[in-house]
Amino acid sequence: MMNKVKITAVRKTEYPDLMEKYENPMSAMISCNDGFRPVSFYLEVLED
Repeated sequence: MMNKVKITAVRKTEYPDLMEKYENPMSAMISCNDGFRPVSFYLEVLED
C-alpha cells in the first residue's frame, strides 16, 4: 500500500538573463530539473 502525498509548489522563480543567454539548441546549461525556472516543493505524507 502506498501513502498519499500532498505536493505544494512553494516558490517559482525565473532567470531571464540565463534564459536569454543559454536557452537555445546551440548552447548547454545542464540541470536535473528546469534550471531556468526552478520550483521548490513542500511534500507532506497524508495519514489515512
